[in-house]
Amino acid sequence: MKGKKRHSDRGERPLVPPANKRRKVSPRTARGAPKPFDLGVIVATASVLHAVNSALLGVVLTAHQLGQWGKSPVTSHAENERNRRSNKGRISSAHQVGKRTIWIITEGGERGNEPRRTTILFPDDY
Repeated sequence: MKGKKRHSDRGERPLVPPANKRRKVSPRTARGAPKPFDLGVIVATASVLHAVNSALLGVVLTAHQLGQWGKSPVTSHAENERNRRSNKGRISSAHQVGKRTIWIITEGGERGNEPRRTTILFPDDY
């Protein structure tokens, strides 16, 4: 290492702080809200991609991931919570975007190694 300068010699900082300097992240978000669950691979139907702004899709997808089930039937709320905690089974939400409703469905993880996947679609795409 003779002749090579370290980061500190040049006044630069490494991109990732050393492990003992990293901030601890709580498993729960602010005010005890549930921690986001794994969405896996995210896909959307062509009609959704054509009709809805991608930034708005991001907002709706984040709401789904944080447990805001939107206009989905109340009976599915308990099932969603159970499946969110176990990271298995189907989690669904329905959100109003303009005059249309968007469904978001996250499935998979039942067999442990099965990948999760999230689909964004209009009800008439189902």
